[in-house]
Amino acid sequence: WGDSLTNGTGSLTGKPDKETNEDCSYPAVLGRLLGEDFTVKNFGIGGETSWQIASRQGGMSVAVLPFTLPGETVATAVSLKGQEQDFYYDNATGKWTYDEDNLSYKFNVGDGSGVNPCKIGGIEGTLTRDGDTYYFTRGEAGNSITFETPQQLVPFASEAYKNAVHIIWMGQNDAPSHNGQYVMQAGFEERMQTMIDNIESGKYIVADYPSGNNANSAQRVQKCNQKFGKHYLNIRDYIVKYGLSVANSNGAGLTVSDDDAKRIASGQIPSCLLSDSVHGNYWYYQVVARAMKEKGVALGYWS
Repeated sequence: WGDSLTNGTGSLTGKPDKETNEDCSYPAVLGRLLGEDFTVKNFGIGGETSWQIASRQGGMSVAVLPFTLPGETVATAVSLKGQEQDFYYDNATGKWTYDEDNLSYKFNVGDGSGVNPCKIGGIEGTLTRDGDTYYFTRGEAGNSITFETPQQLVPFASEAYKNAVHIIWMGQNDAPSHNGQYVMQAGFEERMQTMIDNIESGKYIVADYPSGNNANSAQRVQKCNQKFGKHYLNIRDYIVKYGLSVANSNGAGLTVSDDDAKRIASGQIPSCLLSDSVHGNYWYYQVVARAMKEKGVALGYWS
């Protein structure tokens, strides 16, 4: 579960000629490392915030406001309401503000989202999105139903993968600007917890976002360590400390510039492992996959 970092943005940058796989996102690499006994699903959607990701997984509830569902299998417009949708932080006033029409909560429902086929009021169907409007199409014809109260959206992944190992890596896109205001700031750890509470297997790995350095990440790292204990992976620290050696042991042939040496000394990911200021290159995602595999071994999820 995650955003563009999980989806694999930049993963083809610097790909060596010997690599024949087209998908070099870390979930794809992890799947190859674990072998045929495991199936690794990639539910990373670029640009999404932690509350959007948690909503797709089912940890944070999304209400479908009252509507009438026709008996026919036709697309019907529905209005969704997320738990945190109505509030944003207004930088101009320095206060939290309520706005029932805030549109910041829109999340992806397409391929790779884990949402479909979903359920509304016990009826299975498909949720689609066109701009700011969502549509629900029931899977089988039946009686017309009028829902007079809000109904919870039940994403596919919420039921289908309750017994899976969930790897959650998010927070990079939190506090996005919406009409000049910040919809939400911080708190990704609590949204991770809602996702963990939605897992019956009790098996999970959580990683915080990799931006920053030792100094400005210290408080975040401490919170994650205290909250998630052995399940927490400080992915930034892992990449900084071991990324170059792991990459070079696999034939990367990377060298450290003076600038990268300074970045590493401060606990910042070196630019030779990045495709841009946020995303990694081919070798970066190889390192992330290695880190996730090792954490899973330590937790007893695989060998």
